[in-house]
Amino acid sequence: MTNHNVLYTQAQTKLAARPIGRFMLSDLLDNPPANLGKKFRNDVVVNKRYPNVKRVGADGQSVIYEKF
Repeated sequence: MTNHNVLYTQAQTKLAARPIGRFMLSDLLDNPPANLGKKFRNDVVVNKRYPNVKRVGADGQSVIYEKF
């Protein structure tokens, strides 16, 4: 069973250490569950939890973010 809270905490830790530039959630976590991607997107776009990260687009499978 996947513990989504643990995975989300890991993503936050990796995001903090990540250099400036574009990334996808799959760059932070190996094979992230879809509902975790939705939570991350909502925290970036809706809740503005990460003031230095914005959504810049999407490809066929993933949302693309940019850390600045």
